[in-house]
Amino acid sequence: MTHIFFIGFITGFFYTFCAFSSVLTAMQFSLRHGVMSGFIAGIGHTVAQIVWIIIATGAVSLGADILKTEISHYKFIAAGVLFLLGIKFLISSPSMPQKIHNNKLVSHLSAFLTVFTVAISAPGRIIGYLAFFMLLGASSIVSADFVAKQFLLASTLLGIISWWLVFSVLVKKLKLTPTQRQIAVLQRLTGFILIGIAGSFCL
Repeated sequence: MTHIFFIGFITGFFYTFCAFSSVLTAMQFSLRHGVMSGFIAGIGHTVAQIVWIIIATGAVSLGADILKTEISHYKFIAAGVLFLLGIKFLISSPSMPQKIHNNKLVSHLSAFLTVFTVAISAPGRIIGYLAFFMLLGASSIVSADFVAKQFLLASTLLGIISWWLVFSVLVKKLKLTPTQRQIAVLQRLTGFILIGIAGSFCL
C-alpha cells in the first residue's frame, strides 16, 4: 500500500499544478477574500477531480485486465501521452482566470462553485491522471483489487488537497500576482517538465 500511496499522492500534488485555469482563479479568491476562500476554491477543484480520478483508476484496471502486457509497455505509452501533454502546454495560449465578484457574503460559495465549474469542464485531465498512474506503475497493482483502487483514489485526493492548502497559504503570505507573461513562462516550464518526465522514463 505504501507504493500506491506514493503514486497517488505524487500524482495528485504535482498534476494539480498543471490545472492553470483552476489555480489562477483560486489565487484570486485567496488574495481578495483570504486563505480560507482560496482553499475552499481548491476543494471545488478537488471534488470535480473525484469524477476524473475514478474514471482513470477504472481505465488503468480495465486496461491491465484486457491487455495483459508488460509494465514497460504501459510506461512507454504513458510517457508518450505525457510528452504530448507537454507539447500542448508549450504551444497553447496562456490560461486566464475566471472573473470573480467581490461580494464577501458569498465568497466561499462562489469560490467553490466557480472553480468546480472550471475543473469539471476539463475532462481531458482524465488522460493526464491515467498517464501518471501508468507511468508510476499503478497498472500492475490495482488490477482486480478493489481496495487498492480505493486507496489510490484516496491518496490522490490527499495529494490534491495538500497542494491546495500549501498553495492558498503561500499566495496570501507572498501576495502572488503573476503577470500574463509570467503565467506564459510557467505554463511553458510545465510543458518542459512533463516532456522531461516522459523522456526520463523512456531511457
